[in-house]
Amino acid sequence: MEEEKIKLIEEISNHRNEINEKEKQLSGLEERISEIGFSTKPLDLKEDYLITAREEDVIREFCNNPQLKTKEIASNLNMGLGTVKHHFNNIFKKMGVRSRSELLYKCKWNFQSE
Repeated sequence: MEEEKIKLIEEISNHRNEINEKEKQLSGLEERISEIGFSTKPLDLKEDYLITAREEDVIREFCNNPQLKTKEIASNLNMGLGTVKHHFNNIFKKMGVRSRSELLYKCKWNFQSE
């Protein structure tokens, strides 16, 4: 009985550590969100970020279907896998984002009506 109690206490402690780590991650994500800015209207991707037409196609396809893998985006847009990866790298640099989640958040108003 005592051994079971010790195991449960250890398990609770482990879960608390996991929760603390997740809270730190959440805090970091919230900071990043504030860094990249929040807009309630579409961004001018071409004018403000110098996004090309094909890069915008990649952004649109991704924002409308964020669950898609890079290979699927490439197939849907009739592009090579390497080309789509290259476009994502350029988009991330131009828009100052570090992940697809940030890209989705930043561009969420651009393609909502589609």
